[in-house]
This record gives sequence, C-alpha cells and structure tokens, in this order.
Amino acid sequence: RLEGGFMPPFIADKLRKYPMDAHIPSFQLALKAGVKIAAGSDGNYGAGASTDLFSELETQVKYGMSPTQALASATIDAAICIGYEDQIGTLEKGKSADMIAVDGNPMEDISILRLVDFVMREGCVLTSSVEDFPAGSCRS
Repeated sequence: RLEGGFMPPFIADKLRKYPMDAHIPSFQLALKAGVKIAAGSDGNYGAGASTDLFSELETQVKYGMSPTQALASATIDAAICIGYEDQIGTLEKGKSADMIAVDGNPMEDISILRLVDFVMREGCVLTSSVEDFPAGSCRS
C-alpha cells in the first residue's frame, strides 16, 4: 500500500520509480559476498514489495538465501546488526524471545511460517489452536 494512510502520495510517486526488481542483483551480490543481512518489513517500496516479515523471508529465499539463512536474517543476524545479540536473536537462558509454533518444517518450505499454530510473547501464549495452551492462558 503506497497510499491509503501508510505514506504521503508524493513519496509513493517517487518510490514507484524504483521497482523492487532493481534491488535483486545487489541483494544477490551482498549475499554472495557474505554481507550480514537483517530481514525487515518496515519499508513500503512499491508494487510487489514485501510488507510483512513472512513475505520478506519468502522473497529472500526466492532470490538465493537458504531457508536457514532467511530465518537467521530475522533472528540472530538482525540482533547482531543492531548490537543486541546478547539480549535477543536466539533461544537461550537469560535472553528475551518471542516465538511462533508452526505445523511443518520451515527449513524445507519457508512459507510454512504462515501457518502459525500459536504465538508466544514474553512467555505467554497469545493465540492458539492447541487445546493444551488456551489463548491468553498466562495473561494477568
């Protein structure tokens, strides 16, 4: 959505001049060179641009990342890029972590991440289709 509340029309017009496809070669060169890439969905860069994290990861895999690399770009690599790897980015004792559970293996098919069984944030299950973990089970 380049318009409709997300950004002023004059910015949307400028961004339309730079199609998403123009970024593919530089992404692939950076990947090949070993540049640490952090996934993010905070941009709105024109038709076809990913506007959610799942789309971002699918796009990364489509253009050369392995599913493992794509997941790392949204977790540990992103944490490293912002200097917070000692606090977030991996599931370790003492670190803050939000996570999702999916029915399948995203290492085989990254799009499986869209099939969320439940979300856990700050140790609380927020949404669930799993009977043992009712939604909001640890809200105060």
